[in-house]
Amino acid sequence: LDAKLREEVRVELRTIQQELGLTVIYVTHDQLEALSMSDHIVVFNKGAIDQYGTPHEIYYKPKTTYVADFIGTTNFVDATVRSVSGEQVTVEYVTQGKPRAVTVTTAESVQAGEQVALSIRPESIRIHAASGLEEGFAVSGFVRSSMFLGEKERYFIVDDNMKEWIVDAYDLGSERFKGNVSISAAPGKIHLIKKGE
Repeated sequence: LDAKLREEVRVELRTIQQELGLTVIYVTHDQLEALSMSDHIVVFNKGAIDQYGTPHEIYYKPKTTYVADFIGTTNFVDATVRSVSGEQVTVEYVTQGKPRAVTVTTAESVQAGEQVALSIRPESIRIHAASGLEEGFAVSGFVRSSMFLGEKERYFIVDDNMKEWIVDAYDLGSERFKGNVSISAAPGKIHLIKKGE
């Protein structure tokens, strides 16, 4: 099916399922279908369940880096836990050759010194003209390329560690970014994942 017809069929199937109150098991490799047609999702990895939850939980609170990477697009950052105070965890990552800290909220049980991954979705990142780093989570880099995708502009940004970031910018009007930029994310948009999970 072409993309438009596929979406129409998805909407129709979901409507029928909800109106009739049917329990349906739908097997798909299409992440958009899984997110849009489900009340609950099971993500398998090598024949074992990696995570079970609502579409919102799977997308915004993945339990493993596999789930985060499999469901949608994400950017990962290696970080080290510096301190823990209840659900407030301060982590340190490196940018511009220097350590930088950000405090995030997580229900994960972690300890100071533990290595973790930070998962940040492209739509959760803001892009700025290069004028220094914002407070909180921020890195500097340069725009390698960009693509206009209708409702958004997708930027591919390479930071000073040569890591590529995917950033989705909405409502830019005629503004386009080129050359050196900085990117930032609000702490509430950063999801901490324990390494090895």
